Amino acid sequence: MIRISSAGGDRRGTAEHKAEAASPTAARRRRGPVPARDAERREQLFEEAHYRGWHLARTPHEAATTDLEWSILRFDQAFERWIRQLGLVVGMGDLSYTELVVLHVIRMQDRPKTAAQIARQLNRDDIANVQYCLRKLVKMGLCRKAGEHSAKTLAFQVTARCRLLTDDYAELRRRILTEQTKIIEDVDQKLRDATKLINLLTGFYDEAARISAAYSLLSTTGDDERS
Repeated sequence: MIRISSAGGDRRGTAEHKAEAASPTAARRRRGPVPARDAERREQLFEEAHYRGWHLARTPHEAATTDLEWSILRFDQAFERWIRQLGLVVGMGDLSYTELVVLHVIRMQDRPKTAAQIARQLNRDDIANVQYCLRKLVKMGLCRKAGEHSAKTLAFQVTARCRLLTDDYAELRRRILTEQTKIIEDVDQKLRDATKLINLLTGFYDEAARISAAYSLLSTTGDDERS
């Protein structure tokens, strides 16, 4: 009886073993782990299907780059709305987005700034517009000339009134924004990493813009005529 029971158990075990061996899971186990390149290929096929027909995303790398570009554009709009709304709340609703940003740059480290320094900080090459912005801020009593210098070295600093307004701005920003963002796990390291990446990409895009300046203008006239 013991042998019969054992044999029956063996037969059941053999049947179960065969069923398990025939399962897809067992087949995958026998083949071993899926190579990383297979997983990458599946992801690539998915990406190609997702972005098929998009002129800015012909490859997975182009798709990832374009996704980042659109994210930056959306963030830029959200950032501008945030800056202007906060300025409105603290009493600087008459200022444009650019004027508000320039004020914060002038006050940075509490040192006077020239138009060239402000433009460099903001990566702008339209110094004439920055100078116009500064003249407007002077007329509004928010910044003033710091000493007598030539036009190239003329520096500006914030007034006492502007200091109070920007203090209110900073306090409200702390309460509404940074008190919320700091709950994100490892947020400071993530912000530092994002800053490094964006700074690196800024250099690539600036260099690409310089390179493209040497290109001849592309004409589509011939294509239009052929169509």
